[in-house]
Amino acid sequence: MRIHRNSQAGTSLFEVLIALFILGVGLLGVISLQAESLKLNQQASSSTQALLLANDMAERIRIAKAVCDDRANKDPATTCIGWGQIEDYVDFKTWETSVENALPGGTVKVEDTPVVSGSSGIPEPGQISINITYQQIKLNTEGPAVVDDVKNIDYKLVTRI
Repeated sequence: MRIHRNSQAGTSLFEVLIALFILGVGLLGVISLQAESLKLNQQASSSTQALLLANDMAERIRIAKAVCDDRANKDPATTCIGWGQIEDYVDFKTWETSVENALPGGTVKVEDTPVVSGSSGIPEPGQISINITYQQIKLNTEGPAVVDDVKNIDYKLVTRI
């Protein structure tokens, strides 16, 4: 007489399919996290680039102000009060080209920002505003990013000269 045992010697095909499905879902989650990570990394890189370029212009302005003040000490007819007088001493076009090359859709604007100091309430020159605008792909949490789905980012640095 033979005795048949119902012991399971291996895994069934159904168990293997369930394990592959769970593994596939996990891998899809990892891939989508990687895509979001790349987008966030690009945004952080653009923001850092805008910060560095704005600080570069601020330093150029401070150096130009020192050169202009030195010339003003030698020639009383020279004035170094605001951006209009300092602009001639700054290589603005080279810097503007750097912004355009480093940031997608990058535009710049530098202007005087008067400071009201003391009790007189009269605005005095002494601050410069450096504005950088560039385009960035929007983060879309409901689906994939579309190429036309961009937003303008404005970075503004105000500095005393």
